Amino acid sequence: MFHLFNPYLFNSQHYKAVLAVFLFAIYLGCTSGENDNFELPFVEFENISVEEIDIGKALFRANLIIKEGEIRERGFVISSSISNPDINNFDDRIEILKPSEISGFDTTWVTEFPSFTYYVRAYAIVADDRVERPRTIYSEEEKFSLSGGVKVLDSIDFLFNDSVRIEGVLVKLTRQVAKHGHVISTNTQVLPTISNSITSNLGPESDDGSFFSSFNDLNFNSKYLVRSYVITEDGRDIYSDTTSFQTKDGWKTKSKWNGQSQFRIGRDPIQLSLAVSDGHQAYVGVGCKQICGVSFGLHNDIYGFQPNLESSFLNHSDFNSEARIHSVNFILRDTIYYGLGVLDGDKSYFKDFYHHDESSNSWVRIQDFPGEGGRFGAVAFVYDGYAYVGAGRSASGDYLNDFYRFNPGSKHSKNAWDTIASLPLLLRNRSNLVRDRGRVNAVGFSIDGLGGFAGSGYDGLRWQKDFWRYDVPTNTWRDSTLILGSDGFSRASAFVIDEIAYIIAGYSNGSVVNEMWAFDPLNISGIETWTSRILIQGQPRYYAKGFALNGKGYILFGETCIFDGNCDSESKRRILTDIWEYTPLVN
Repeated sequence: MFHLFNPYLFNSQHYKAVLAVFLFAIYLGCTSGENDNFELPFVEFENISVEEIDIGKALFRANLIIKEGEIRERGFVISSSISNPDINNFDDRIEILKPSEISGFDTTWVTEFPSFTYYVRAYAIVADDRVERPRTIYSEEEKFSLSGGVKVLDSIDFLFNDSVRIEGVLVKLTRQVAKHGHVISTNTQVLPTISNSITSNLGPESDDGSFFSSFNDLNFNSKYLVRSYVITEDGRDIYSDTTSFQTKDGWKTKSKWNGQSQFRIGRDPIQLSLAVSDGHQAYVGVGCKQICGVSFGLHNDIYGFQPNLESSFLNHSDFNSEARIHSVNFILRDTIYYGLGVLDGDKSYFKDFYHHDESSNSWVRIQDFPGEGGRFGAVAFVYDGYAYVGAGRSASGDYLNDFYRFNPGSKHSKNAWDTIASLPLLLRNRSNLVRDRGRVNAVGFSIDGLGGFAGSGYDGLRWQKDFWRYDVPTNTWRDSTLILGSDGFSRASAFVIDEIAYIIAGYSNGSVVNEMWAFDPLNISGIETWTSRILIQGQPRYYAKGFALNGKGYILFGETCIFDGNCDSESKRRILTDIWEYTPLVN
């Protein structure tokens, strides 16, 4: 029998070698056992979940129970090709580093292919001093696919300033679609939905691909939010990401002259001679029936115009002096002033002026206009508490350029009118030459802080497009920037909104001029500029009346040419009775 501690063997070198090997084996066994008993994980996953939150977008959540060790990294691994993806074999890997004491973590994940089948696992990389290297722990696997849905492309085409055409795309559908389309809203604080927005309904759909929605009668100069949507057969509402578009400036028709029950002028269309706004409502009326210049009679009716009321025109006091056309009017200190003009058919020219007395609801004559004789087609503007009136054509056929300032505090005295510098005229073929010839049917406006402006018109030889600014302190007219595009015009309309003047022209060389220009003297470059703007969508016109009210511009009535824009005879002209409202472009 062999004994390990045999003295003979113990004293031999052989024995010592055998013993050393034996003890080393015991040491290795003990060390190996110690590591084997130190079992990971120090952490374990309690749960993992997948939630679809949008088109092609999922929310991953996991909860980690931390027992021992240090979390070096944690996140998710996703694959569409293999089950149980790991950090060495995955399609997508999302790593999230958070303090180890926080047990829950989540992230969102987006795919362009929602209908694929995906596999996801949460993972944690754990380190501890008792192990040589960190180890990776995985959760159970979740298998999922997303429903697919819609998205909006950057393809938004304006059909017109109040219309839009939007493209959407159905993406990898996995559910039957009961309805689809677009939703748009001007409420930029809330996402548009089917319940709170303007909605297009394009019905059911079973195929992926593009679809289009058109929206009409939108607000001008407004920002809209837009989303595509899908309603599935099982009742799910799916929306795309949100995009936006901005409509531009534009015109829309408001109402028409009733001509029967609302007015006492019968059914004849009329030409307005008075149209002015006090900022709260406008006052319109006076003028001629049918085409001015043909003796169908004049009228003295005046009405208040409030565009937001169902009955836009309300009876006001009639003008109680001789009816006339081609007169001038303005408002000073909330009082309407009206004067000058001519009888239908050039029968008589006027130089008288009137103001409307609210207390008696009647028109009271004030100091006559000081120019020699009567005149028609004069131009007027109001600036810094005074009115400025001048130019026009006299009974003798002279084209006038004299100008006068009206003081409303002296309206019944001989000092009501002061003579100021005459309005110049700039020859277009010799831009450095100014001459004294006057003009008729020019247009005027004023801009706060700058002064009054007057320009365009007809001088007896040609139609003009020059504009001049009156400088009050120096009593001089400064040459302003010429309007581009047109060869000159007269009988235009104008209004001012937020210190920008808008000109709607007009008449030139026997034809109607279908143009609209915005004059901005305070633009960022510091240079006066004229910019072409959107046209009225109705018929082009001249002799129309324009004014601004509540931040919008209005054009009423006027004449048009019914044969190829040619107005060389009265038989080719037609009186218009429509009213157009302009919403300006605001940057």
